[in-house]
Amino acid sequence: MQGNISSVAFFINSIPSGYIGALPSLKISLKCVSQTSLTNVFDNVGLTQVYSTTSYTPIVGTNTHNFSNPYLWDGVSSLLVDICYDLNTNVLYTNNPIMPSTLTSVTKCIYALSDITSLCGTDTVQSTINNKRPNIVFGNCANTTSTDSKEKRLSNVDIFPNPSSGLFTVSNTIDTDKLQIEIINTLGQTVKTETIKNSNQATIDMSTMSKGVYYLKANTNEGTKLFKLILE
Repeated sequence: MQGNISSVAFFINSIPSGYIGALPSLKISLKCVSQTSLTNVFDNVGLTQVYSTTSYTPIVGTNTHNFSNPYLWDGVSSLLVDICYDLNTNVLYTNNPIMPSTLTSVTKCIYALSDITSLCGTDTVQSTINNKRPNIVFGNCANTTSTDSKEKRLSNVDIFPNPSSGLFTVSNTIDTDKLQIEIINTLGQTVKTETIKNSNQATIDMSTMSKGVYYLKANTNEGTKLFKLILE
């Protein structure tokens, strides 16, 4: 189902010694593409910049980047995520933060680095390809430019209280006989599933889970809606 993407989040397991720290002029851009795998050449044509900051310092845990303007995804295409930052002139070498990824059978990641010049927007540099796809969580914006009647009806699905100490109530006023709930952690792993049948309200018990940020995906025959949950 198409809709607005309002943020992107990465989870960092650890930050090694020797890391440069602050990333100067960090930029994130998105693009809808038809292919499901990458080549060793950077695609810089038609990208839409959705996030920029003069300096960003990654932290261990969830790193969420809220877009300055939502990106309207068509609900069908693959998404190309382009991340770049300027040259840090204070260091000549760095180690990168460690983040979870999913191993695939095709090229899902392409990257390049330089200690001499900024590579943002360049497509002629020597690149490295990888079959591991970084685990990313996209945030869903409540407002959308779509006029699809199904998408409007999804606004009738709500979660409360949020934050919660363990019990979340799912309220559903859509005329549907089944609501499938999926709880996803910041590693992109599904940690809990439930099916709500013939009921307009149900309680999701997360009291035994570790405190932190989770994502709840509500699936109905009208489509899918994503919520960010905070477990205190």
